[in-house]
Order: sequence, then structure tokens, then C-alpha cells
Amino acid sequence: MVPPAMKNEKLCLAFLYGILLLFFLIVSFLSEGTAGGGDDISHYFIARGAYKYPYLFLDLWGKPVFTFFTAPFAQLGIHGMQAFNIITGLLTSYFIFRTARFLDYPNAWIIILFTCLAPMYMNMMNTGMTEILFSFFLVIAAFLSLNEKYVAAALVISFLPFVRNEGLIIIPVYLVAFSLYRKWKALPFLFAGIIFYSILGYFYHKDILWIIHKWPYGNTSVIYGTGNIFFYIRMSYRILGVPLIVLFLTGLLVYLYRLIKDWSWKPSSQLTGFLLILGPLFVYVAGHSYAFWKGTVGSGGLIRFMAAVIPLVALYCLIGFNFIDQYLLKMKWIKIVVYTILFLSIVYIPFNYYKFPYRLNSEQVVVKEASQWLKENALDKGKIYYVDPHIPFFLKADYYNRSLTQQFLPDPENPDKQIPSGSFIAWDAHYMANEGGVKLENLSENESFQLITKFKPEKDFKTLGGYSYAVYIFRKN
Repeated sequence: MVPPAMKNEKLCLAFLYGILLLFFLIVSFLSEGTAGGGDDISHYFIARGAYKYPYLFLDLWGKPVFTFFTAPFAQLGIHGMQAFNIITGLLTSYFIFRTARFLDYPNAWIIILFTCLAPMYMNMMNTGMTEILFSFFLVIAAFLSLNEKYVAAALVISFLPFVRNEGLIIIPVYLVAFSLYRKWKALPFLFAGIIFYSILGYFYHKDILWIIHKWPYGNTSVIYGTGNIFFYIRMSYRILGVPLIVLFLTGLLVYLYRLIKDWSWKPSSQLTGFLLILGPLFVYVAGHSYAFWKGTVGSGGLIRFMAAVIPLVALYCLIGFNFIDQYLLKMKWIKIVVYTILFLSIVYIPFNYYKFPYRLNSEQVVVKEASQWLKENALDKGKIYYVDPHIPFFLKADYYNRSLTQQFLPDPENPDKQIPSGSFIAWDAHYMANEGGVKLENLSENESFQLITKFKPEKDFKTLGGYSYAVYIFRKN
């Protein structure tokens, strides 16, 4: 027989998750765009096309594990991808709640709100991006480890690099932890994912080292620039919001104090939490900080990357909350006032920083207008070359049907080469000028091309690389 208190808790959790699910689904279906931008659309194309073009299940930029899980949802359209992330984000918050319960932390249910209402996590749940699934894998692996299911945890972590590439720097954390715990049987399973995909990809690429040779990232400082090594710390107010920052710092200090005070190398939930919750959190943030500082491995200083570790942060927010609740707020009326302000702030802050439901940003408004022109005047009349992935999305074209459209020019330095006469080129100041490597003058000063029309925003603004944003439509004579 289930105790009444347990029944009430389950009902409360079901009600809370019902409200959150309904809210996120409404936001998704009322949104015109997504918070993930062009990368979001590219992931959608890969996942949607994977059944028709199976080699996409091995696309390292698209992330094979992410593509595997999202492909069924992508068949329902971009909202299907968003629904996957909403469900995954809610499941992640549930398992970090279960983790807090396992560790006997009071008020564990609050961690659900700390996770789902953290500004950047809330923002990314309505996208088709990889950060949410990455956070799920991190939380599941920590939860399994705490429950002494080390082999299962190792298997989960082994596939993490194929959810997001940062998984490669998380594997050594688990390698050290399992070695300290002398869980020798689990160690080989940390490499199961890499071995699995190396063998699977061999049959397509005929190269057992294809993961290394097909690695999609390198030095990107020329395109995305570099930044301060403390950039992500400085931007934490947009990632967490000030209330959660205060709770996190409080919780982290309290946790470290207790850990040092009762330090022991013997296996314990306290030590496991230090190694497999704080460890991945620190390594992930430090890795991204270094990458942006050096301008390497595709880092562009995007703060959305930090959504991947927010559920781990939420655990320390809970510790901070409980410490303040137990030691600093003695009078009941003060607690009521402080908690009211805290929760109203946590609910308000995401809406202050990000717009829900999502509207098309200034670039997307222009490129949608240009795509509509292409659909009416160019589609089926000549091949369309572009770089911005929004163009085939707005055209509703098959991204992988190269007879109609093609992303990137065959020769950016000499754009007239290998392009059939009558083809159209949609040059945009963001993607084609940067990722595509095609300067506007390479087309405008080339006698092989004729400027047909151009699209500019109502109010001029600068985009990546310092260009004034616009879309120019050229046709090859």
C-alpha cells in the first residue's frame, strides 16, 4: 500500500510536470522561429533526412547519437524536434530530482524549477539543438554511478562524444573516478561508443579512423573570433539569472566546505558527487572557456553551450537554497517574503532575457523574404546556391536534392567555376560571407554574374564579421 504522503507527492509532481509540458508545447507551436538559429535548422535537416539518406546517421557535425534519437521526431517537422527536447529536458530535471533525493537533500522538488526555468535551459528546450540531450546523458550517468551501476554509467558516457563533441573531455573524468573506485570492469566500457561508431563507420567510409579524419572542427578564430577566458562566467547572468547565481555560489561553497571537512578517499555518495557532478561541470566550462579564448574547435562564444550543464548547476543551487533556508532565514514571515521574491524572479528573468514564443530575428525576417522571392522566381528555373540553412527551410526544399539547391559554392575564390549558367546565388552577409568564404565583390565585380535583386532590413544592423546585413540575389549569365 502506497503511503498517502507518497501519493500526494506523486500527484504534485505529475501536476507540476503537466504544467511545464503544456507551457513548453504552447511556446513551441506559437513560435515562428527557434532560439538555435541556423545550427538548429541544420540539425533538423540531418535528422529529417536520415531515413532517406542513411549516411547522415554517421554525420559527425550532426552528432550520430543525437540524430538517432531525433530522427523519428523530425519527421513531424521542426516542432517534432522541439517536442523531443522538451520531453528530454523534463526527463533530465526528473532524474536530477531523483539524484537529489538519493543524496537526501531536503526540498528536492525545487530542483525541477531551478533546471527548467534557468534562462538558457528554458530557452534551449524549445529548439532542436544538442545541449539538452547532452545534459540528459550527464545526469543519467551520474545517477547510475551513485546507484553503483558503473558499467551502465560507463556505456552512457562512452556515447556522449556523439551527442556533443565535448563528451571527449568528460570521458577522462569518469576514467579517473572509476580508477579511484577500482571499478576496473567498467573502464573498458568508457570506450564502447567510440569503438562502436568506428566499426560502424568503417563499412561506409572504408576507414577505421574515420572519426579522426572526418572531424568537423578546427581553428575557427578567423570566422568566430576569440574572447576573454572568463567570458562564460561574465555571461552567467544570461545563463542562470542572478538569483540562481547566488544560490549556486552559496551551494558550491557549502558543498566544498563539507567535503573538505569530512574528506575521505573511500567510496561515498559525497565523493561520487564531487567527481561525477562537479567534475564534469568544471571540465565542461573550463574546456569551452579555453576554446573560445583560443578560437578553436568551432567555439564562437555562444552562451547556449552552457545549457548542457545547467542541471548539474541546479544541484548546487538546491544546496544553497537549503543552507539559506536552514541557517539564514529564521523567522517565518521573512521566509515567505524571500521565497516569494525568489520564485517570482526565477519565473520572470527568462522572459526578460529571451522572447517566448520565439519570433523571427532581424536576419531571419530578411532571409524569409528573399526565400519567398526565390520560390516564386527561381525555383525550378535554375539551381540555387546558398549557405544560410534557412533558405531551403523557407523554400520547403529537400536539402539533399542537389539538382535544385546546393549549400556552399564549389570554389569560393572563383565563384563562376563549376556553376551552371542560369544558376542563382543567394549571397547573405552572415553565412556566405563567413562560413561560405565568399566576398560580395567576388560576385558583384564578376562579369559572369548579374545582380537581380537585393533584400535589406528596415533598420541597418551589423552581423557576424562586421558586415551590414543584406541578402543579394545573383544569376550567372
